[in-house]
Amino acid sequence: MNKATKSIADYNAIYGTTFSVINPIFSLNHIAGEKILESLDSYPETGGVFLFYDRNRDLLAVYSAKKLGEGLRSHLKGEREDTDNWVVKGKWISDPAYVMFVIGNQDKLYEKDSLRSYLIKELNPRYDEHGKLVR
Repeated sequence: MNKATKSIADYNAIYGTTFSVINPIFSLNHIAGEKILESLDSYPETGGVFLFYDRNRDLLAVYSAKKLGEGLRSHLKGEREDTDNWVVKGKWISDPAYVMFVIGNQDKLYEKDSLRSYLIKELNPRYDEHGKLVR
């Protein structure tokens, strides 16, 4: 996760953007000492990039969305299960356990796709932006 934060800072320095990581990084499951994502609408009108990590904090995927809540809905079921964990849609080699949100200037949302492509190139996630396993 530190590598992603550094890559975002590098991107900002190169392209003059203002992307920042929202803290804390949210857990999708109950993990001791970690703050769980309470709602898919935590950032309802905010666009940007979100990154999924597995339980070992290895990067799984990088996505961009005009609205982060809607972007999450395309990957998570709408409600938490009985154990209060989020259910991830689809088949993953290792289920996402954390989500990191990155937001920038909401008047320049077109920049989010460029950041997503940059992070995919720099961080080499397991899945590409289309959900296909690449490593």
